[in-house]
Amino acid sequence: DKVARLLAQLLALAEADSRLIDAAGRFDPMALAREVVADMAPAVIASGREIALERGSDKPASVHGDVGLAEIALRNLIDNAVRHSRAGSAIRVIVDETRISVANTGSSIPEALQATMFERFWKQDRRSSGSGLGLSIIDAIMKRFGGSVDVTSSDGTVTFALDFRDGASA
Repeated sequence: DKVARLLAQLLALAEADSRLIDAAGRFDPMALAREVVADMAPAVIASGREIALERGSDKPASVHGDVGLAEIALRNLIDNAVRHSRAGSAIRVIVDETRISVANTGSSIPEALQATMFERFWKQDRRSSGSGLGLSIIDAIMKRFGGSVDVTSSDGTVTFALDFRDGASA
């Protein structure tokens, strides 16, 4: 399982680095989040966690980006939330116009580490089963289409947010 996961992440990283991106590509972030959450919900629930999809804004949105790469980024965030949250906790996926956030309860991330955690092979705990590639894949994807990823951590809640370019402004 560990080798298969590492291979899948290396392939995703290679795709994020080299995939041709349609400069005019657009997608609906709520539709993407709905599809990914519905697909991943059975595994999340089987892991002893809950997952919820929330709309942070009623304003419809269209964002620039490659929906396939955005899906890889969102799946990685949800997978990380499952692996780093406590059993019985809830994972919240929040869509707010041009932003998709994934929040979970888990260990806090010190502010000093928040900037370095997007580097390839970074791991807070070297004994963990992850490869340290998930966040660097997300960062590479978001940079490829002019977006960004950021993290906040407070009161036992960690939130990662994917910020996409607004489809109306480009």
